[in-house]
Amino acid sequence: MIDLKLLESCLKTRYIGRRIYHFDSLPSTNDEAKSLARGGEEEGAVVIAERQTHGRGRYDHLWFSSPHGLHLSIILRPHV
Repeated sequence: MIDLKLLESCLKTRYIGRRIYHFDSLPSTNDEAKSLARGGEEEGAVVIAERQTHGRGRYDHLWFSSPHGLHLSIILRPHV
């Protein structure tokens, strides 16, 4: 299990990780991050799941994670 208080105390970044969403299990951290971003969540928010049940890899290949892993997505809003 991830110790969020310890993780947050170790972060020395300007914006990544200022807001962390932690889940024991999610279908996809990427889908959750997209939903949060569409709802206005700020850049740098991190979605962490210890298990993903319907994650996607390269070329949209499905994959399943083992329990007690670290799977995350970060909301970025690059200026391009």
